[in-house]
Amino acid sequence: MLMEDFGKTLTTKLHMDASAAIGIAQGQGVGKIRHLSTSVLWVQGQELRQAIAIRKICGTKNPSDLCMKHVDRELVEEY
Repeated sequence: MLMEDFGKTLTTKLHMDASAAIGIAQGQGVGKIRHLSTSVLWVQGQELRQAIAIRKICGTKNPSDLCMKHVDRELVEEY
């Protein structure tokens, strides 16, 4: 919203490597999922009104792995 005041339009892209997470984020409501955080419902709403775009990213190219799991030295240097 702030950038719109300056005449700029930004597109937010959410990259995920888990197909299940993409399915949940692009769904509507909780369905049969247990223990779902309400923030997921917010993401669903934003995706529905096309405020964010959800994209699939290959797990080997996901830079968030650096903070989430052990990665090889080559990937650390690449990220």
